[in-house]
Amino acid sequence: MKRFLAIYFFLVFGLAWSNPSVLLTSDRHVTAWNFVNYRFRLTNTSSAPVLNPEINYYAAQAPLGAEVDVSSGLNPVTASVVQAGQYTVVKFSLHGLLFPGDSVEIHCRIYSEGFLMGWDSSNDWSYQHNAEVYEPNYFMAVYDASHNILWGSDPLGGNQNTSGVVLWTDRGSNFTVERYNGD
Repeated sequence: MKRFLAIYFFLVFGLAWSNPSVLLTSDRHVTAWNFVNYRFRLTNTSSAPVLNPEINYYAAQAPLGAEVDVSSGLNPVTASVVQAGQYTVVKFSLHGLLFPGDSVEIHCRIYSEGFLMGWDSSNDWSYQHNAEVYEPNYFMAVYDASHNILWGSDPLGGNQNTSGVVLWTDRGSNFTVERYNGD
C-alpha cells in the first residue's frame, strides 16, 4: 500500500517539484574478440522516483546485439539496439519506477551480430578504459521516461549532465577531468 501511495503521489505531484538525479557506475567485466560484458549499477540519488530510466551505450560499430543476463531489481530490464547516425545506440530500459535511494544492478552483454565478425569495443564512445572496477562512466547517458537526461553525455544530441567533471577526448580516447573549484 505504501508503494502504491508513493507512486500515486509521484505521478500527481512529484514531477512538478523535483529534479530526478541518478548515479551510473559501470564495470567492464569481460572483453573478448566479439563481445563485451558490462555490469551497470544505477542508483536514484534524488528524493523522487525516476520513471522508466534508460541507460544508453554508444558504440562505433554495427550490427550489434545486446542481452540482459540478470538484473537485481523487481522491474524487468530489456535491451534494444538502434542505429543512429555514426553510432549504434544500445539501450537498457528499466520498466517501472526506481525509487529514491534504490539501486538496480544490470549484468549485460553487447556483441557483434555476425558471430565470425570481430568487434573492437575500445573504439566506442561509451567504452570504459578500466576493467574489473566499478566507476562512474560519463560517456553513457541515462534518460527518464520524458527523455530528460539524468546522467552522462549523449554524443548524438549534444545533451550532457556531467556535474563536476569536464569531458575530454584526446587521440581517440575519452577522459574525464574534475572541474577546478578555485582552491
